[in-house]
Amino acid sequence: MTTAATYSATHGVTSGVLTVRTGDLRAINLRAIGSGTTHVIVDILGYYSRATGTNPLGNGAVYRSITPERIFDSRYTIYGHVPLGAGAEYQLNVNGFGSGGPVPNIPGVVAVLNVTAVNPSAQTYFTVYEDGTTRPAISQLNAVAGDDVGRYVAVKPSGAGNIRVYNGAGTTDVIVDVVGYFKPPLNGTALGRTTFSTPTRVYDNAIAGGGTAQVLTLPYSGTVGPLAGVNAVVVNITVSGSTTEGWLAAYGPWGSSYPGTSNVNFNAYEPESNLVIVDVAAFTQGAIAVKNGGPTSVQVKVDVVGYVLSG
Repeated sequence: MTTAATYSATHGVTSGVLTVRTGDLRAINLRAIGSGTTHVIVDILGYYSRATGTNPLGNGAVYRSITPERIFDSRYTIYGHVPLGAGAEYQLNVNGFGSGGPVPNIPGVVAVLNVTAVNPSAQTYFTVYEDGTTRPAISQLNAVAGDDVGRYVAVKPSGAGNIRVYNGAGTTDVIVDVVGYFKPPLNGTALGRTTFSTPTRVYDNAIAGGGTAQVLTLPYSGTVGPLAGVNAVVVNITVSGSTTEGWLAAYGPWGSSYPGTSNVNFNAYEPESNLVIVDVAAFTQGAIAVKNGGPTSVQVKVDVVGYVLSG
């Protein structure tokens, strides 16, 4: 069985970004594994269009992965950054970043970010949204006091390339990494098209601490997709068994340098998960790297849920 979101009684409130294949009934199932009861909130943020016999490529936007790029970190006060207060917002620009090219300032573009709350002083939530619009009544990230929590967020920037990050309570530091973007499709090509399948667990084992990187071979052929013609893979990563706080970073292709960003931030004795899109455009061995930046060994589960085509 694969996992989509992980929580514990000490979390208070937690959230995650999930991508779920709906099937012909356009419905999903939610199942809680464990003891106790919990309230659940589901917000629809977008969808992927289906391919048909007359339109085999679908009509949805296409994804472009880039080497993750950190565009904001409020902990670096040398640049005049300060923690985000209760009910306050940052305005950030997402254009002009990324080793693989900037998030283009074109109609229909959607930036894909990893947003992290660092050491909030109170239980809080973040809402990330287009600058110049009314803030929606949703949360993409929830954290309790003292926890470091990161979440993937897809957000449409304004015409000037700006987004806003809103903090619901307390004060907190904020990190924002750009990991890719969606853009209008190129007619007649599969480049950037995303395909989802039944989630497949490809790793369930310990990764040592102290910066150890584990090679994960992905079961493309006959399971998730073809080995050739893949730009990126969509995975859900879950960490548990931690005795200290730390972070995980997933990156590819295997053999490339660690990009200096994180995907899953975890705290002692609390399970944590996050959806990650990993760039594998240049790989030939069907592998990505998962790096444990914490000081001690943790248990890591990696579920492949889909992939992004290269053409």
